[in-house]
Amino acid sequence: MNVFIYALTGMLTLVIAARTLRRDPTQPLRLAFARLAMAIAGVWLCFCAYLLLDTDLLRLLRGAIAIAVPFYFRAFLDALLGAERRPEELPGPLRSPALPWGFLLVYLGLSLTARQWDILWLARGTEVGLGTVLLGLLCVEALRLLRLASVQELPLEQGRLRNLLVLMGVPVILLGIEAIGRFQAGPIEHNLDLLYRAVQLQGVAPPTSAILATVSIYILSQAVSRQRMLDLDELILVVSRGLTQVGNIGAAAAALGAVTLIQVGPSMPGHSSFQAILAVLLGLLALDPVRGWLEGHALEWLDRRGQRLREAMQQVDAGLARVISTDGLADELLGRLVGSGRIRSASLYLWEGERGSYRLNNRRGEGEGGQLERLAGEPLRAVLPRRNALVRPWLEVERRHFPNQMEEANGILRILDGMRADAALPLRTGETLLGWLVLSDGDGGGFSVEEMRRLEALTGRVSIILENLHDFERLKEMHRLAALGTMAAGLAHEIRNPLAGIKGAAQYLQTDDGPPDGEMVQVIVDEVDRLNGVVTQFLDYARPLQLNLEPVRLDQLIAQVASLLRAQGLGEVRWEEDILEDLPTISVDAPRLKQVLLNLCQNAVQAIKGDGTLRIRVRSGRFQNPQLWDHRCLELAVEDSGPGIQPSDLDQIFVPFFTTRADGTGLGLPICQRIVQAHRGELDVQTTVGKGSVFTVRLPLENSDF
Repeated sequence: MNVFIYALTGMLTLVIAARTLRRDPTQPLRLAFARLAMAIAGVWLCFCAYLLLDTDLLRLLRGAIAIAVPFYFRAFLDALLGAERRPEELPGPLRSPALPWGFLLVYLGLSLTARQWDILWLARGTEVGLGTVLLGLLCVEALRLLRLASVQELPLEQGRLRNLLVLMGVPVILLGIEAIGRFQAGPIEHNLDLLYRAVQLQGVAPPTSAILATVSIYILSQAVSRQRMLDLDELILVVSRGLTQVGNIGAAAAALGAVTLIQVGPSMPGHSSFQAILAVLLGLLALDPVRGWLEGHALEWLDRRGQRLREAMQQVDAGLARVISTDGLADELLGRLVGSGRIRSASLYLWEGERGSYRLNNRRGEGEGGQLERLAGEPLRAVLPRRNALVRPWLEVERRHFPNQMEEANGILRILDGMRADAALPLRTGETLLGWLVLSDGDGGGFSVEEMRRLEALTGRVSIILENLHDFERLKEMHRLAALGTMAAGLAHEIRNPLAGIKGAAQYLQTDDGPPDGEMVQVIVDEVDRLNGVVTQFLDYARPLQLNLEPVRLDQLIAQVASLLRAQGLGEVRWEEDILEDLPTISVDAPRLKQVLLNLCQNAVQAIKGDGTLRIRVRSGRFQNPQLWDHRCLELAVEDSGPGIQPSDLDQIFVPFFTTRADGTGLGLPICQRIVQAHRGELDVQTTVGKGSVFTVRLPLENSDF
């Protein structure tokens, strides 16, 4: 029966208003929504009572409350969308706060006059006029929404405003149809049976406007909780959850109404058919299988591009268990996302410890090339740990509306431009930033909030897989080094014995009693010494380091290295120092750190090959490794003005036995790296071909105020 529908919708609207207001009764947006919802609930409940009692007092009360609805709706829109973002002003008279009171006085005056003098045409004309005015005010709000949507730069914002317009427009149109049906029905006989009279007062059209208006109010309450209008996929999910909560109640009420109407008679078959169908639909939608099927198909029909992405993420989840390498992870993650068609291109940036930077690990999709290959991490590594995602449209809005965040937003947008990205999502474990996933939108429509929420959950799971892969790689490296150490010990033993014999024989030949060709014999001795040095260095690299830590001042260590280099001869190389005063002492193994510094300086002198500058700099700094961002360090930089390192060689300079010098062993830099890492420090290189290289050693500062 119609009475049950109006009673149910009115009570549900009141409950929604109370729940929204209870969370924060002081927030302007919640207050504006609560006033709107309570006014609509008042209209439905008064009309419910009017259908039962058919009294002029209830009709007047319903009309008086209805006058407030357009004005409350305008106040709610201003609070939801922001008055500063709604530049379209109402015509002058419609801005007056006295306007609703004027409408109320005119309506009450005309209605009471018609009742006092029993003027039927005036009474009906007053009701028609009231409905026309209210519909006109709502149409003005609809036009404002259309104009606002037309000036929005972001497709997502335009879509949200269209959703809001549909939520507002459909119930209003249906309400107008119902009003026209009542007007054409003519006068009602007051001596009719109660149930039949309620059907006659409703008119020809069933009460669809009340049902859809309540659905709209429920959706708007979810928008209030998010402080913004919903995207399409969010809207569908919200409706699905709402059906779960009220489906059985609504089905019972609609079924009761249908049974009652059937008992009244077949004179209004439209009402009985509508309520019977409504009862069946609500009952079915309350069932999980039916609701899930309808939800999936609704997303497919209405949000096809988002549905493709959701299916791709489900496939990624299913495939993550089979991933055993970083390349496999990239194939599974990036390949699936790009294969959905929703993502134009996807890239994976991961931390590369040896280079102290984030490196483009893999890329899939259109527009290959021209993308930043390496990033030091700034400003992303400062922002991503405190944000779940960086999305281009959101950053552009932030830049326009929050001047204090403009500089940060501009810096991030420049990085996104370099990575050809519309969104970047962090891959992190705890406070450690392992890297990030970069996505480029496939159709220019932007990523919805629900899509970003799902992507954030996916990257959380990918981060766990990535951390496990790193642990597995470290375990493999430990086993490899252990096997290398065992092999090295045996290799050294087998090589040193014959070397000792060769050297002894050569030394014998070099005596006065030996052959006169001492030059060739000296070559034998030198080569044997060189081989012995290679074996010694190899053993140093392979065996575990045992550090003897002691307090050391770096400036004193640098002075010792400078003396050694000058004794060896610097030639035309100029030695320069840029060392901060009052350096603190740090706990290091002095001989080993001296070995590192001496090796780096000797490499720099050999790279300069003549006239040039070797500069030593010491300063306070921070680690590049994201796991050590919170720790201070001392930076010891060895800078030369040599020819630099070729890009093809840069990735291999720390690989054992790789060398570009004819007399080099290829173990100097790997040993330096092992010594620095044993001190829980970092060794990285920055180079520019034709201008020189900078090797930087970072050592931890413990318990220091430096």
